[in-house]
Amino acid sequence: MNRLTWGSNGRGRAGRSGHDGRNGQSPGNHNRAGSDGNDRRVIQTASRRTIGVLGGMGPEASALFYQMVTRCTRAKKDQEHIDLILYSHASTPDRSASLLSGAREELLKVLVDGGRLLQDAGAEALALPCNTAHVLYDDLCSELEIPILNMVMLASARARELSGAGARVAVLATDGTIAHGIYQQELRRQGLVPYLPSPASQTLLMRVIYGSIKAGRTVRTQQLMPLEEELAQTDCALALLACTELSLLAPKLMARGSYLDALSVLARATVECGGGVVRAQRAVSPRGFRSFKPTALVPASVPALSSLDDGGGQERAGASETDQHGSSGLDASANPQQAASASGADRPDLAGPDDLPDSAGTDADIQAGERR
Repeated sequence: MNRLTWGSNGRGRAGRSGHDGRNGQSPGNHNRAGSDGNDRRVIQTASRRTIGVLGGMGPEASALFYQMVTRCTRAKKDQEHIDLILYSHASTPDRSASLLSGAREELLKVLVDGGRLLQDAGAEALALPCNTAHVLYDDLCSELEIPILNMVMLASARARELSGAGARVAVLATDGTIAHGIYQQELRRQGLVPYLPSPASQTLLMRVIYGSIKAGRTVRTQQLMPLEEELAQTDCALALLACTELSLLAPKLMARGSYLDALSVLARATVECGGGVVRAQRAVSPRGFRSFKPTALVPASVPALSSLDDGGGQERAGASETDQHGSSGLDASANPQQAASASGADRPDLAGPDDLPDSAGTDADIQAGERR
């Protein structure tokens, strides 16, 4: 019987009060075994089960996640797809703002209520397509009776597979995710060296996430060129797209460097957890960030842009933790919507199929250039 690891692997509650997001230390060890004595952190994947999707964070990213799940399933008829219950709870308070302003418990209550709604509706496991919400992962697990797929753990393990031990992996995420260190901790556990963007690059990322994508404005991937130059100069083997809004830009970014989309990793795990058959992934040639090129305008609103080919890494010797840049200067009281000023013009209407770039397929085979 196949087994899919999903939980926190018996580690502490990442992001609790007193947790240092930079050094990855965790204050405790919590084993959430089921009432039958079995460890609920490992899901048996041989049988069919209904998956609840606690989404709406943000709505476009959740819609994209549903497309990813559907398109990475190898199915010849409707009945071969997995059963999902989708809850787009768009009114959920902003995760990064809540965590940085001390409104943690209020956010947790909203997430718990959403999880219970899905649980009561018949979901047998949950997918949480929001990276920042995983700061509250252990707290949420303790309040629910069903398991939750852990995107941070899954994506970090995939990063290790792609880049090899000791590689330097950049974490591209919101201020809240960075400040609580959930990816830094898990990447180190995988034997990787987490790299945090410089303060200037982190500010740029937040502007793209909040000032453009969430605000419904057009995103030019050229906006991220300073960040990509930084990744090249610091010899990062792989950049982890650890914010689901950035997943909307994944295909264009992947054409220029080695990016791993955490959302696509979660989508594949969701299919497996639900008892579906996952499409095979094509091998990806590692290339790092040495030869990226400027690309054309990308409408942030195109829901079909993200590819299920989650990028490739390049094995390189990583530097020590003290050599890494940090997103220092984060204002713990800042509201990310206010900090990220609006940029770009209002986006156009949704692009049609003929408007999508060649690399915009959601099948890994299409991303690699093979047309079926």
